[in-house]
Amino acid sequence: MAESGDGGADELRASEGRLLVLLGCTKGIVFEFDRDGRYLNIWTQDDSLLVRPREELRGKTIDEVLGKDAARFSSAVGRVFETGVPETIEYELEVQNGRRWFIGDVVVPPDVPGRPRTVLYLVRDVTEKKALEEQLRQAQKMEAIGQLAGGIAHNFNNILTTITGYSELLLDGLGKSSTHRKHATRIRHASERASGLTSQLLAYARKRVLIPEVLDVNVVVASIGRMLQPLLEAPITLRVELEPNVGGTRVDRSGLEQVIMNLAINARDAMTDGGTITLRTETAVVDETFAAEAELAPGRYVTIVAEDTGAGMDAPTLARIFEPFFTTKMIGKGTGLGLSMAYGIVKQSGGHIAAQSTRGRGTVFRVFLPYVEITPRTAASGPVVPHEHKGGTVLVVEDNTEIRGLVHRYLRSAGYDVLVADDSPHALELARSRQIDLLLTDVVMPIMGGDVIAEQVRLLQPNVRVLYISGYPDDDANLIPRVASSRFLPKPFTRQVLVREVGAMFEP
Repeated sequence: MAESGDGGADELRASEGRLLVLLGCTKGIVFEFDRDGRYLNIWTQDDSLLVRPREELRGKTIDEVLGKDAARFSSAVGRVFETGVPETIEYELEVQNGRRWFIGDVVVPPDVPGRPRTVLYLVRDVTEKKALEEQLRQAQKMEAIGQLAGGIAHNFNNILTTITGYSELLLDGLGKSSTHRKHATRIRHASERASGLTSQLLAYARKRVLIPEVLDVNVVVASIGRMLQPLLEAPITLRVELEPNVGGTRVDRSGLEQVIMNLAINARDAMTDGGTITLRTETAVVDETFAAEAELAPGRYVTIVAEDTGAGMDAPTLARIFEPFFTTKMIGKGTGLGLSMAYGIVKQSGGHIAAQSTRGRGTVFRVFLPYVEITPRTAASGPVVPHEHKGGTVLVVEDNTEIRGLVHRYLRSAGYDVLVADDSPHALELARSRQIDLLLTDVVMPIMGGDVIAEQVRLLQPNVRVLYISGYPDDDANLIPRVASSRFLPKPFTRQVLVREVGAMFEP
């Protein structure tokens, strides 16, 4: 009998050994409870997963250990003990290394002769799985916003182009003393705000059309600092600290300016009792560990830091700040799109944006952008000046009557010879009978799309250049790489922007 008992003990120890190996592979724990929910045994290879050391757990009940969170566990153990039917429990718990997510199965093990009946709770650490699920939800949310914004962009941007254009023409026809001038100005400003809202949605979804150029980051930050001064009233102080020769980056100018402005305005709004906002530039070398976390390539980056001494944020708020429409501001004080727009622009530019904050201790945002060496000419570059007209004939193909009329008037006033067509047959008829230097066509056209129209016109006039216009943000990426001597202009656009882009097409 003794030998049999020793053999049983050896078999039990071997079974426990196999159990520990299995738990090590699954980051798990096994709890054994009696009928009263008392901890009998705890098996795990990672004691940091336990709420208390196992020596403190043995002999205590679930109610004594978990307190107010114990009800669902102790009741589940009781039900399984009585019925033998397994149950699954998922929960979040504060352990030695932070809050972790667990999922566990409460089961009754097979009866062992000579041993009282017990219940096992087989627990697995699913924190990493939860994190991946949250990333997936965020990605799906971003995709949904992108589909929504892209779906409405074409028609909405056509409308905004019309409103912006005719408000410009209306302002041209009104004298400075006209009582109606302020009304026309407000119409234009409203259209610009609406355009900005669409732009923010597209930026978050990484579908906004960006026009990157190499910029000296110090020049941009210094310029924004000068613009911000009038917006900041005492007792808020703005400091601008520029690291000498920090370098440049290739990014959309207006996009980068919007990112910095949004960070600064958010900082201002967080300091209702005053404080200091610091805009700072730095260089950073991203190692492989941080690069993997931030979805970056290892290497050198230019960093823009926006730091404030404001109210700060707690962890739950910090985790959601880049979500679209999430805001802690009062209704009417914010759309919740500023930081999500900044996130989209930075990511679309190959960078990363991160935030650190503690309630009552302010917030620090860091924007990482790929480093590009700059030349003196790049560093001194300023706002783009519209190109002077050098003559030429432009064929405008646009099915929207209002936009077609606007583009015609804009280009005629700039001195170009302008032909207009409302569909592809009319466009090809003009291309057969007239010499054309530039084809300006909407991408989305009836009968034949703008890309096909361009191909057909080039069969007739191989040297013609093409300027595509569209309210769909994806058309840029789809068209330009495969069409030589072509450019893309997103809607809505102003007269100045259109004339500048057309002028650029006539450069050698």
